[in-house]
Amino acid sequence: MEAISAIRFSGDIAGHKGLSAAAFFGDGEFLAIGADEGTAIQILRLAGDGHYEVSHSINLVAEQNDEEVDIEGIAYSDNGRLYVVGSHSRRRQRIDDRRRKKDNRKQLDKSESEPSREKLFELRIDSGGKLTDEIETTSL
Repeated sequence: MEAISAIRFSGDIAGHKGLSAAAFFGDGEFLAIGADEGTAIQILRLAGDGHYEVSHSINLVAEQNDEEVDIEGIAYSDNGRLYVVGSHSRRRQRIDDRRRKKDNRKQLDKSESEPSREKLFELRIDSGGKLTDEIETTSL
């Protein structure tokens, strides 16, 4: 793989240490980014040569709670749709180096379903990068 250009971000980038997905749209005028943690994507707007500034955020879930979407992918379709997919993985407890291996294995066997991670989100986006309708979701 070869880098073809550098991109710079400015503004308050949420989850900047855990960015996991990005998609350009609007002929490169906009960039949607998502992080492993949280429940929103951010829309950045081109401000100059390879420089994008935060424009706004779009919350993917109606209620703020302890769950996260765990964004793993973002794609844009030419029909004005932005798609965001969660990890569709189950939550497991982290291993603890202070525990015995046997105990850690037992912890890894336990997992919890997290419905907010098990969704595909469809967003209708206008030419200004704004959400135009309610977000549609499909359970994976």
